[in-house]
Amino acid sequence: MFKRLTILLVFFSPWAWSDVPHVFKDGDVIRAEEINENFSALDQSVSSASQGNENAVSRESGKNEDYTYNQKDLATGRRKLTILGEVYDIVQMDTISFKDHALYSVKFPDHAGYYSDLYYDFDKDAHRELGFYAYQDRDDTEENWPHKISGYPAKVIANVYNYSEAETFYEDNPSQSEWTADGDVKTVYARLYGGEYDYYELKTENYSIRCEDPKYTKASDDPDYLTFTWTFSTGTSDRDTVTSFDKFQESYDECLNRLPYRVNKYNVYTRIDTYASIELDEDTIVRFTSEFDEKEYYEALGEECSEYSSSMGTGRTLDDCGKIVTVTDRNYSDELDEQSILPRATVREDYIKQLFEFYDHIIITKQSSSE
Repeated sequence: MFKRLTILLVFFSPWAWSDVPHVFKDGDVIRAEEINENFSALDQSVSSASQGNENAVSRESGKNEDYTYNQKDLATGRRKLTILGEVYDIVQMDTISFKDHALYSVKFPDHAGYYSDLYYDFDKDAHRELGFYAYQDRDDTEENWPHKISGYPAKVIANVYNYSEAETFYEDNPSQSEWTADGDVKTVYARLYGGEYDYYELKTENYSIRCEDPKYTKASDDPDYLTFTWTFSTGTSDRDTVTSFDKFQESYDECLNRLPYRVNKYNVYTRIDTYASIELDEDTIVRFTSEFDEKEYYEALGEECSEYSSSMGTGRTLDDCGKIVTVTDRNYSDELDEQSILPRATVREDYIKQLFEFYDHIIITKQSSSE
């Protein structure tokens, strides 16, 4: 018994002894059962600590993405790179170290998103924000950097999400059955310019629905900007220059065929994105993200119906997306075949591999050590 006690005293720290049920002092009578209870408590403490360490090791040695940097040095400029349908500019900007104020030049792809329409031509158009960010690493925890990008420690991560969603769309509009039961359209208000904000607003006795962006070609005698209300019962408008509805009939009919009725839909889809953190020094991390427009790949990834309520994308509409359900449905398990809609691992990994090519175009050059 004495030998066992000596060995345990060597391996157990004071905090472990503080959790035993019996604590003795000089002169106490020690019973065997009390000693055994103390050892039993210590055994449980050791088992718990060991399990905690195993879990910590498991988390620390987690799976790393299969990515190897393969530098591709493109010249800066517009529309230099295309990945999964996304067109990127190659941009170069500078940043500084949070550690010693050293200067770094960073060349990287960025999705500018040009605004080219009636107001702009190719040489004068506007674009969305370009840029990246660096942040100060104020955490003393040792980071795992399993990759390299442009010679610097990096961590590349891919995120894959499967979504299952049920939602009411165009909740302020009537359903198709309500609209049909309310009778013919009485008036239509037209706001036509040829840009993305053109629309017709149709009114029956009790309802109105706005049809966005009708395909309308302005006649040569129309002003650049045209608004009017047409009343079908009288065949007249509130604008003297609009005396006939004939030249608007085609776009109006198209509008009737795709009115946004209130509808309940259940849909499933997959989202994939990646990001890379790059350590310039122990205090300075830069972050980049690579993603794509999944609705252009709906046949492989499923469709997010909310995308179609605001953007027609591939020419498809909300009617093409998901499954119509009733507003009282709460069991959606039998509505869609998720196993056939959601992509298998080989498909997902192919998209991730293509997204990782984004990081091959990042080139970092240290310009100076400090101010």
